[in-house]
Amino acid sequence: MTDDTREPGKSPRPSDATLALEQHVIDLRFDLGVTLSGQADRDVAALLAVQQRALGRLATIALQHARDPELRALAQRIADQTGSLEGSLKDIQARLAR
Repeated sequence: MTDDTREPGKSPRPSDATLALEQHVIDLRFDLGVTLSGQADRDVAALLAVQQRALGRLATIALQHARDPELRALAQRIADQTGSLEGSLKDIQARLAR
């Protein structure tokens, strides 16, 4: 929610949802700083893992802040699948590291 207390010359405080989304974007930019190995399988798996974690975090933000029922339902489906997909990616990454 926004803080309706406004001081002259100052912008209102962004909503909690906006702050969470801004932090998510910052975290994603940092996480995408993966050093590529030059091996397509390893690099794709590493980037898929980053994207999957980010999608899970975004789904959590949606569940905390979104109001639209269809969006919330989609976010819940994503959140429900995130754990198993992350596990699969970890297994693939471990196998590819050998």
